Amino acid sequence: MTVVFKKKYFEPEAVSELAKALDTCLPKEGEVVFICIGTNRNILDCLGPMAGTMIKDKVPELAVYGTLDEPIHALNMITALRSIRNRHRGAVEVAIDASLGKPEEVGVIQVRLGSLTPGKAVNKRLPAVGSVAVTGVVAAANDEEIGYVKTVSGSIAPVYYIARTISRSVFAVKEVLLARAAPEEGCEEG
Repeated sequence: MTVVFKKKYFEPEAVSELAKALDTCLPKEGEVVFICIGTNRNILDCLGPMAGTMIKDKVPELAVYGTLDEPIHALNMITALRSIRNRHRGAVEVAIDASLGKPEEVGVIQVRLGSLTPGKAVNKRLPAVGSVAVTGVVAAANDEEIGYVKTVSGSIAPVYYIARTISRSVFAVKEVLLARAAPEEGCEEG
């Protein structure tokens, strides 16, 4: 997968550079759908729903799925993806999810071309999501046991600040995203 952006949320110009990366890696035409993955029941796995809620609050016209009120997680993901893909046929999917990393990577936001595999760090087998993947390193992996990463606790602070940075970046390119989804002037939908 090609990495098009990698920066910590608190670094100068993180919002504008993330916005530029999103604008650059998304096609110039067609609908964009944000699929924000995670649960509202685990601090370290609520990045997706928190970002989804913030994006939806800032730009309600965008197609955003996975919020704190209606999260997309392991138990409902297959059904949710089927519904989203039926409703938004041919749309470009931007997947947003939390990830774990090394202690020095906490706070890193990364944008990659290609899908992400939710639940991989905790040994869950879930379908790949997105043609653009936005991930945020929310905590360090504590310990590796039996082929999967075990993490016990972490702070909500990086989760919140990463989600805020992502939502501000989407807001910065909202007009471009909305224009891509709209039919050209003079053309009728049919």
